[in-house]
Amino acid sequence: EHHPEWAGFSGGSVPLTHNMLSEVEAEMYAAAIRRNLESHPWLKVLDQCLVVRRAAYFKCGGIEAKFGHFAEWLLAARLHLQGMVMGHEPAAVIHHYYIGEFDDVMTFTEDFARGQMRMAMAGESDPSAGMFDYPECWEDRAGMDRRIARKMVRLIWSAGRHVQGDDQWKEWRARLWMWLRRLAGGLTLEWLAACRATRELKQETQRSLDLKDRDRAQSCFHKLILSCARKGHLSMMRERWQTVVVDHFHHRKLSSRSGQWL
Repeated sequence: EHHPEWAGFSGGSVPLTHNMLSEVEAEMYAAAIRRNLESHPWLKVLDQCLVVRRAAYFKCGGIEAKFGHFAEWLLAARLHLQGMVMGHEPAAVIHHYYIGEFDDVMTFTEDFARGQMRMAMAGESDPSAGMFDYPECWEDRAGMDRRIARKMVRLIWSAGRHVQGDDQWKEWRARLWMWLRRLAGGLTLEWLAACRATRELKQETQRSLDLKDRDRAQSCFHKLILSCARKGHLSMMRERWQTVVVDHFHHRKLSSRSGQWL
């Protein structure tokens, strides 16, 4: 009644915690939630405590399951594109329980990241895509294409004839090694590296929790979340790449039967 211009609003969220991991997790998410609800111009959809008008919800497509937990942010973008305003009502509060288990938060993070990558892949076909920052590995996707890596190795190798001085040789070797690594493993190697980094950061965070070192646990946990996100981004890219390859060869096989090669 006080805000007829709102299509809906998100309330507040009070964390319920029971171990140090749940406390560290809640602190990180609480800061992000507060920043979005209080400062962001349109990212004000918090599915922990959300009220939205029925007509506005369905007009914007609702919660789209294929985007996983990222669908929360996507709904906010679609509401904004429709010219609808979402508000924040801190007086409406729920209590949110944080499980405080690694598997749960890591699965959530990877699911969110996969949805984020799916949206980035949509590109210009979805008007909402341009409203979000693209994942770093998507911006660098050309470097994970082994065909491009092969060309880069040839160019850098040829440029080696003109390199002079220790500093230039060091830089040349580093760049050559980077592209050789990408040529050897491409996207799969990047994904395996992300998996390894995630396992190591999980162990490091657990050691910090066991030692009751809160500051170090917070730092390690933040790095773990970033690593989980990268792993989710790369896994979505691998799935899409494999689907494209399978479709390509299936199409090629069908075309060859009719004497038409693609």
